[in-house]
Amino acid sequence: MDRLSALAILKACNIERGTDFHALSGDQVRALLVEADRRKYRRPRAGSGSRARHFYAHVERIAGKSA
Repeated sequence: MDRLSALAILKACNIERGTDFHALSGDQVRALLVEADRRKYRRPRAGSGSRARHFYAHVERIAGKSA
């Protein structure tokens, strides 16, 4: 996934960059999970927390990288 793809995911899920995961609505989290499923994203084995939270952190990290 590149930066533009990450930004497109955030836009498709109606999420502004930098938003705290716990402030997201249920619809936004469900949209994130749909995107995670499309990309066959799996939560890190040793990671604590939901798959949605890990995917969101992953997308935010990539979206935040400078071009």
